[in-house]
Amino acid sequence: MIKKVISQTRTTEINMVAYYIIDCFTQAKITADDYASELFHNVAMKAEELTSAINPTKVKSDLKEKDELRKLYLVAMHHLLLGFVRHPNKDVNQSALVIKEIFDKYGVKLAYDSYAVKTAYINALLKELHDAKKDIDTLPGFPDLISGLNSAELAFEEAEDEYATRVNEFAQKSSATQIKAELMALINSKLVPYLQAMLHAKPHMFESLSRNVAAIIDDNNQTVKARSKPRGIKK
Repeated sequence: MIKKVISQTRTTEINMVAYYIIDCFTQAKITADDYASELFHNVAMKAEELTSAINPTKVKSDLKEKDELRKLYLVAMHHLLLGFVRHPNKDVNQSALVIKEIFDKYGVKLAYDSYAVKTAYINALLKELHDAKKDIDTLPGFPDLISGLNSAELAFEEAEDEYATRVNEFAQKSSATQIKAELMALINSKLVPYLQAMLHAKPHMFESLSRNVAAIIDDNNQTVKARSKPRGIKK
């Protein structure tokens, strides 16, 4: 079930949701559905229009830099696990197999997902790894990578919040408010129902895209509902 974007979402947040969704559609490479292509194109155009209205060029964001750090930790964990599963020490080998099974649920391809999807999955991965401390402690250097990923994730989310906060003042323009409503309606009234229908009609084509879009919207809605809640793994 793909939920709709909740109405309390900020102008800057719906703008980011739209860009994340377009990124997912681009990665899905769905070319055999003309209606879907037109629908996502309309979302992209409306997001560009909203971008111009809120004038984010005045805001310097280091989101990309923070995201690259998350990616480096994920790739490093992947390669370290590949070495540990071939380790001659039985304890290290067995613990590595346990942790690799957890890591493989998300896969190193997670490093190349969109911002919002990556955030949701990294937090889920960190929680599972946190619950496997005994095996983690058997793998030299791996606890440091987990700690680094957790810190990198928190830094990314803080940068994302800062971006939304700093550009929010520009979103108070009446033009931005109107465009926000149009973009929200386009996503909630057209995009979400269509993806929901195609998930049943053509699951082989739309399952992955629908899952990612649902994750993006869920992540946004949770953020809106609980802005003040601490994120990441508490030690």
